[in-house]
Amino acid sequence: MALILWWALSPEDDDSDLVEPVVVEEQVAVEDEPMLPAAGEATLAAILENPAQYVGSEFSGEVAVGGPLTDRGFWVESDGQRMFALIEDGPREVPMDINPGQRLQISAGTVTSPTSIGDLPGDELDADTRRIAEEQEVFLVVDEDDMQIIERP
Repeated sequence: MALILWWALSPEDDDSDLVEPVVVEEQVAVEDEPMLPAAGEATLAAILENPAQYVGSEFSGEVAVGGPLTDRGFWVESDGQRMFALIEDGPREVPMDINPGQRLQISAGTVTSPTSIGDLPGDELDADTRRIAEEQEVFLVVDEDDMQIIERP
């Protein structure tokens, strides 16, 4: 009889048995992995402001050619910033004739650190090119097929 009274007098909307337990997840701090900037985001100014962040990232854009030149190296300039660039030494019937005062469209250059000089494809760098590249925090490596001369002086 007590059971019938308990059941009859208990509230009808008691859904405590139907509620699922709440699970609290512990949040763990995750160390952020460095993200390389997307292509087109790397400007010469941004690269030179924080060179280590851009090592391995792609550079594309329009640049002016500055001097002095070496056998495989030249200076690129944009928005008042200047960076050394190396041409990948690949088999090409007629090498690209790059001269100061030209404007180039670079479609895919790679920001590289001097520690990677020994890993560059092609023939050994001449002494002047190697010296200048080693003096930079970063430099640009570009295949001739990824450059187009868009304006000559």
